[in-house]
Amino acid sequence: MFLLNHGWYMAAWSDEVADGLLQRWIAGQPVVFYRTAAGAPVALSDRCAHRRAPLSAGARIGDEIQCGYHGFRYDCTGTCTQVPGQRNIPGSTRVKAYPLLERYGFVWIWMGEAVRADPALLPDLPWFEDPAWAHAGIPRTSLAAHYSLLIDNLLDLAHETYVHPTNIGNAAVAETPVTARLEGVVVTASRHMDGVDVAPFYHEVCGIDSPVDRWQDFEFRPPGTFLLHSRNAPAGSPADDPGFQLKVLWGITPESDTTTHVFLGTARNFAQHRQEISAGLSTSLAAIAAEDVAMLEQQQIMIATDPLGREVSVRSDAAGLHGRRLMKELLAQEAAGTEADQLV
Repeated sequence: MFLLNHGWYMAAWSDEVADGLLQRWIAGQPVVFYRTAAGAPVALSDRCAHRRAPLSAGARIGDEIQCGYHGFRYDCTGTCTQVPGQRNIPGSTRVKAYPLLERYGFVWIWMGEAVRADPALLPDLPWFEDPAWAHAGIPRTSLAAHYSLLIDNLLDLAHETYVHPTNIGNAAVAETPVTARLEGVVVTASRHMDGVDVAPFYHEVCGIDSPVDRWQDFEFRPPGTFLLHSRNAPAGSPADDPGFQLKVLWGITPESDTTTHVFLGTARNFAQHRQEISAGLSTSLAAIAAEDVAMLEQQQIMIATDPLGREVSVRSDAAGLHGRRLMKELLAQEAAGTEADQLV
């Protein structure tokens, strides 16, 4: 099951949605994306109302899409504007148009009922459009695993010690307890490590040496946005010293029950005009994402083939357990609402 009416999913980097037709499966549904001549992004269901051929295999005709099978044409609202060979167009000949928002370098999509699409539910991420912060990211990554495994992974950063030992991980991460909270529909957690060894990644990127005060404050907002506030500063720096800050944004967008789209971007408050730092960050992010993907894809196989389905939770799982309970409750709410709608 997928959350449809509890928030916005990252659908694409802004530069992925261009003049051509882009097909992307999101929450089990095929969606076709494109831009109008005025530059506005559009998202329609990628099944023609006639014989369900993919519209993404058709053609752009101005700001409309023409189905490549029988020539049915649809405008930006999903309304059919032309049926070859007849003037009368049945009222049911339309496809779903999905609400979109374009912010922070991404196109965000609301997969549920359009009347419930609330812009106020988009996460507030000012660093990712602030020119005083430098930005870097990597292309969308595919994960052959259920999206919940990536949520677990990000809410338990103790894994950095073992999955990412050559870049962001070191012993301090696993050894320092995490404080986790559930605040409304947002999971927040903190791990503050004072006077510890600097991780290789931060030594290379920031040019900072051990010891450091390293802080990890992070939050998860359903349906799939994770934000890490990372701060590294020389040991003993005042608490109000901004230090070297890196905001790490993950978009967790289910493609299907067994596959996930992964978006990963950063904003930083240092070396803002050094392009080599941005390039190096992108390379490092790609390596970190690849390490997570490799582990989670193996984990998916082990879970799918486990006849007992048992696992053990420990103290470092506190944030992840909050996330699991929250997602379970929200999915149950949507399921109950769907059932109620079917009874009307």
